[in-house]
Formats: sequence, C-alpha cells, structure tokens
Amino acid sequence: MLKFFIVFIILTLFITVLKLKFFSNTTHQTQKRIFYPTKETNQSIEENRSTFDEIPSSLDESLISENEIQLLMNQANQLWNNDTYKAIDIYNEIIAKLRNSDDPKLLKIFSQAQFSKAHLLSNYLQNNEEAIEVYNEVIEQFENSSNPELLKIFASAQFTKAYFFDSEEAVEIYNEIIDKFKDSSDVDLLKQFTDAQFFKATLLENNLNNKEGAIAVYDEIIDKFKDKPNNAFSNQLANAMSAKSYLMIDDNGEEAMQIYNDVIDKFKDSKDTMISADVSDAIINNIELALINNVDDFDYRNLAQDYLADNKNTQPLLEMLDILKNAQNSNQDTALENWKNEHKEYQFSNWSFSQLETWANQTTDEATKNRLNTYINEFRNHNNSVPVPYLQNYHYHSIKK
Repeated sequence: MLKFFIVFIILTLFITVLKLKFFSNTTHQTQKRIFYPTKETNQSIEENRSTFDEIPSSLDESLISENEIQLLMNQANQLWNNDTYKAIDIYNEIIAKLRNSDDPKLLKIFSQAQFSKAHLLSNYLQNNEEAIEVYNEVIEQFENSSNPELLKIFASAQFTKAYFFDSEEAVEIYNEIIDKFKDSSDVDLLKQFTDAQFFKATLLENNLNNKEGAIAVYDEIIDKFKDKPNNAFSNQLANAMSAKSYLMIDDNGEEAMQIYNDVIDKFKDSKDTMISADVSDAIINNIELALINNVDDFDYRNLAQDYLADNKNTQPLLEMLDILKNAQNSNQDTALENWKNEHKEYQFSNWSFSQLETWANQTTDEATKNRLNTYINEFRNHNNSVPVPYLQNYHYHSIKK
C-alpha cells in the first residue's frame, strides 16, 4: 500500500520558519507530500538571510532613516556567525524603532528582525524559551490586524512557535490558526488554514494516536472545498481525500476504495503534478485493495494502462501486485526473478506491506500462505528497501516533552 507520505502543499519549504514568504521576493507520498517542519529548515533561513538586505525604498516615516535601517540590517546579518549577541542587540534596536509603526512595509521589516532574533536565540544560543517569547510578541503585534500580509506573518509566527512544543500544545496552536482563518475569503489566508489543518491531522494520528480525530480534520477540509468551482484548493482537496482514504483502509476497506474512486473521477484529468501523484496513488492502492478484498480489478488495471503506462516509479508496484495475484494459484518464482532483474535499483521507499501481510496470513491453504509470505518478504527485502515510517518524527519537541 502506498503510504500517504505527506510531503505536499507547503512544498516550497516555506512552512514554519520558511513559511515566511516575505523573507524573499518569491511568492503540504513518492507520494504526497507535505513538508513538515524538520530541523533542516533552520539552515534554509540562513541561506535566505541575504534577502533581508532588500529593504523597501519607501521608508518615509519622519523619525526613521531608510539608510539607517538598511545599515543596521546589514550589520546584524553579517554578525550571525561572529558575534551573535551583537547581532541580537542590533535587531533589538531595529525592533524598538519600528514597533509602533503603522506602515505595513516597516512592520514587515520589524517582523524580519524579530524572526532573525528568535532564530539566533534558538539555534545559536539554545535559548528556546526566549525565542518563543519573541514569536509571542509577533503574534500579539499582528493577531488583530486587518492586513492580509500582516496576518500571514501572524500565522508564520504561530507555525514556528508550534515547532517548539509537544503535540497537544502544538495542536492547540494550530487550532488558533484554524479558528482565525476558517471563514476568510482571502486565498492566502485560507492556505494558512489548510496548512494548519494538515499539521493538526498529522499530529493527531501519529503522535497522539487519534486516527478518528485526524479523519475528522480531513473531513473538514473536504467539506469546505469539495464544491467550490474553479477550485484554487484542488491540491489540498485531493491531498485530504487521499489522506482520509489511507487512514480508513484497515477499518473500512470498501469506503477507502470509494474515496480513492472519487479522487480518480474528480482529478484524473488534472495537469497538476501533485494532484496527478494522488491519482496514481489512488489507482495503485485500489488495485491492491481489490486484490486483498477479492474484488475485480479490471477497471483499475485499465486506468493504470491509461494513466501510469509511462510512469517508471509505478510499474514495479503494478508488476509486484500481478505476481502476488497470480501466486494465489501457482508458483511465481520465475516471474519474481524476472522482476528482480528488471528492477534491480528499485526500492520500496514509501510502501507499506502490512495490508498484504494480513491478507496473506488470512489465507486458509498453508502452501498458498507460505508462498505469498515468501514473495512478500522477497519484495520487502529487495535492494535493501527500507520503507519510510508513515509520517513519524516529523514534529520535533525542543521543550516540554
């Protein structure tokens, strides 16, 4: 079963720390595909440090010199590795100068200085508590703003703050973002809403052992976006449907298949790469579910021929399922050896064998059961494949475990 290895939506690596789109001038499974915050994101903020130099040219407040702010930002940026405390002092000076501004451009610079300060506190001085206080200051500064750009900064501070807390507290932070933006008509703010929903669902399922709660979150996303015309959130909708289906496989295989059917029917003609990946996953997973549940897979095989024939990543999976299907009735040693030779470099990097193992062990004929288990183990061990744990350890707890 293709794991719903959520690596999608956020997929510019701008979630949490890099969710700060204002840090640059650029604007959430082999399979989907949400980048959850990992400690590697801290490196990326340093790589984007140079963009802090690009201060807007319209700093027209009477008591603030554009050249002064520019100089201070440059000085602080250059001190990150050499004198962290001095860099923080300079950021504090910038923060003090801009804190009471009502100019959105200046407030963006204010937030840049705050995020840089928090990053240094956490990653250079290992002072997470003070870093959290900095994020709290940003949150309080912008939570009641009516400006969408400043509200995105509020959301970014919340996402980054959640990174430091345990799962239950992180879920509460995500709930604050969800409640803040669930009724927004602004597309960018609704994306903050969906990002928070996906983070919340991931923690509920993987860290808090609450699969039902995760499914309910996916249902909220589905209900919100399923009927919208010209849907700007088709990616999120397909992602939520696929995630829900994956979580239902063990408890309700028939409904899981139906949801995958809905994904296929709704999105099979999409040109979006991420959505096409969801469709591919749905087709393959339904072929496997058809095998497990003894359902005719003719329609899914035809879909695979139409949509996956040129996909080199899916062909080994389809052929494996063929071998296991035929192994119910006859020896497939030759087919297995041919598969191994043809796909020597292939690895099952995001495939779960648990459903196939359960199916094989429910076989009443001992010879067939042993044959199926032998082949499943051969596939599992092929080329030292190590399946990626399904969304494990994507939320790091720096304090309050």
